[in-house]
Amino acid sequence: MGDVICVKLKDFADWGAMERRVHMTVDWRDEDLENQMREDGLTTIITPYKTTEECAVYSDENENQIFFGNVTKSRSVKYYNIELGIQSEKTDSEILEEFEKNKEFVKNEIIREKPSPESVLRGAPIEDNEAYTNYLIKLKEDLSKLNIVTEIIDGKLVRV
Repeated sequence: MGDVICVKLKDFADWGAMERRVHMTVDWRDEDLENQMREDGLTTIITPYKTTEECAVYSDENENQIFFGNVTKSRSVKYYNIELGIQSEKTDSEILEEFEKNKEFVKNEIIREKPSPESVLRGAPIEDNEAYTNYLIKLKEDLSKLNIVTEIIDGKLVRV
């Protein structure tokens, strides 16, 4: 499957060596897109068939919402079928599968960038978890620098 990631008007199509090395260039026919590009004065358009959808993304552990915003539903609803050498459109199920993968990617990126304190707790009670206690102490110290007074009570950081 070859997603359409860039379209250039044929009379302006100048594909560089790097573009040809990493992408497949083919003649693409879409009169509506071509007319729109000419009307808008564009010679090149990036991801012309990309679709996004506003949605919530939830964590696995406790179904807390960790993201709300636009997620790529499909990078390109139209594609070039490399095996058959023809232009095609993705089915609804293919788009849904791609959307689910993109939501999973967003979730994994957020969790990787901002791990929740709960992930430190797995496998041990709070009072036995030295790493978690050290995390709370460091957080308490950082907050005190901002003149926010906190105490650790029952394994939780509480503002006093």
